[in-house]
This record gives sequence, structure tokens and C-alpha cells, in this order.
Amino acid sequence: MRPPPTHGIRRLPHSLLCHEVVFCQKRRSSVSPAGWRSWAALVNDTSAPVRLQQWEDWLEKIRRQISELFSDRFLYRQVTGMFEGNPELPTETVVRDWIDGMYVTSASIGVRRQLDQDPRVASLAHLLIDLTRHASTVRRSWYTAESPPGLVDGANRAFDDFAPNGQDSLAPEVVEADRKSLETAFAPLQPWVQSRVAHANARSTKAATWKDLDAAIDAVGKTYQKYHQLIARGPILFVEPEILENWQRVFRVPWLPQRRRTEMRATGIVRQVDQLGRIVLPIELRRALNVKDGDALEIDVDGEDLILYKGQPKCVFCGQRGAALEFHARRVCTECAKSIGAMVPTD
Repeated sequence: MRPPPTHGIRRLPHSLLCHEVVFCQKRRSSVSPAGWRSWAALVNDTSAPVRLQQWEDWLEKIRRQISELFSDRFLYRQVTGMFEGNPELPTETVVRDWIDGMYVTSASIGVRRQLDQDPRVASLAHLLIDLTRHASTVRRSWYTAESPPGLVDGANRAFDDFAPNGQDSLAPEVVEADRKSLETAFAPLQPWVQSRVAHANARSTKAATWKDLDAAIDAVGKTYQKYHQLIARGPILFVEPEILENWQRVFRVPWLPQRRRTEMRATGIVRQVDQLGRIVLPIELRRALNVKDGDALEIDVDGEDLILYKGQPKCVFCGQRGAALEFHARRVCTECAKSIGAMVPTD
């Protein structure tokens, strides 16, 4: 025989609860009083799960990791959108490849970390495994205990996602199915991450796609939201954090220093490049700058400009030109020599 509905009984005063049970016993004489007392105790059991404190600690650590995962994706999309939206920015450049590579590596490792089942780590997969082992301690009565009287129905419906068919405690098969779904979402990424990101495998591996990476991140966020609602007994609306800082400000100023250009002066001299890629420096400039036959000239690239420097020895530590000191066939500038000297004990 199915016991009477439990909705609303748990929050009634103990005296009313006892009256309700006695009333049920009179109407259902086939159920023993001892059996109804056991059922009433179960209905009124609002004790927290034995591992609740540990789950809450893990949940906070996982939240920080997943928030970083989603904020990184937000910033990556915004920055790469600048490349797509600004025709003056080249899209085929080593800088764009560097940005893509850093994000893919960080995001892939971030997703992989949440699939780690090592019992020593705080990961989403480990949390789900531990919930499966202690599912019987997560009771419906505990989940709805803090709900105001008008919201108890909603809390019960929310718990139905974890305990179908009106079960009193968390269904371990539901948790296990969610963990398997998480692994399925990561499956297209796993071979590539294992062989190219986590390890340097010489064998060729099928490349993962941006769609695969986004799907895995979304699956991590969705699973976290679901079990945050279970453990914290309340939903979390947004996984992606809001960045309060005006992060775009750094892109509104020139990144390259203008010091070199302010020190330059126009000469008005134009020379053509010959078939071998050579140019001739005017004698006036060579005399003014004391450039003699056989002197070495250093070529730098500044945007679309070529800059020639007289060959000067550079400091082996900081790269400053004109390093005056020599130590073991290496040039050292005065500032670096002072810094090294300060590190030597005096006694």
C-alpha cells in the first residue's frame, strides 16, 4: 500500500503530525502502528547528508575553476572579435595564432580537469562519484526543509529531477547518467587533448574542432548548475561571471611605445633597392654617424618600417645596446653589473 502523501506534513507542528498519523492508522488498519511511526520518522527526517560539508567545499572550488573557464571563453571571443571586426588588423598573424593556442590549451585542460576522477582532487566528476556512493543520505525531506510553505511544491518538483517517480532519496542512476553524459561531451576532445596538450605524442591524432570545445564547456557548466541546485538547495542563474573591470580600456591605447619615432628626424633622402636587395647609404649619413667600411649594421622591424642601428654590443642580460663591460667574452651593461654585485655576499 502506498503511504499517504507527504506534501506539507513535514512542516506541521509535531502535535499535528501525530494526530495525522493516528488518523491514518484508524483509516488504514492493515498498516501496523509501528510501521506508520517508522514512515512518519522518515518523512520528518530533515538531517543533512553526511558528506554535505565536504560537497560544499568541493562545490566552491569547482565553481572558481568553472568560472575561470567561462570568463576565459568570454574574453577570447571578445578579443578575436576585434580581429574580425577591424579590417586593419591582420587575421593571419603569429599573434592571432598565439592567442588561439593559449586559449585552446587552457580551455582544454580546464575541461579535462573537471573529468578527473582522482579521489585526491576536487573535480566535477569526483563530486558526482561521491554523490552516487552516498545517494541514500540525500533525502527529499532535507532538500525541501528550508523552503517557505508556498514554495514546497516547487522544491519537490525540483527534487524530482534527482529522484524520479517520487523517490525519497537521490537516485544514484541519475547521477551516474549525468557523469556519463559529461564524458560523452568530452569524448571528441579527449584523444586530441591527451596526445597534443597533456602529452607530446608523435602519432597523428584527429584534430578537435571549436564546436567540440564549446560543447564540452557548455556540458560542464550545465552539469555544475544542476548539482549546485542540489547541494546548495537553490539554483545558480549564471555560470559565466560578469567582469566588472573595464577590460576594453587596455585596447584603446597604442601598445607600442612611441619613443623611437620621436627621436627620429627626416632626411628626405630616397634610395632604390637594386636587384639583389641592396641599398647604398649616402656618404653624408655615413660621415655624420661615423659608419665606416666594414662596420656591422643591425636591422630592426617596427611595424612596416625598417630601422638600421650601428652594430653595438648588447648586454647579455637585458639586451641594452652599448654594453661597456666584458666578462668571459660576454658584454654586460653597467646597471646589470651593479645588480649582480649587490647579490654577492660581502662577508
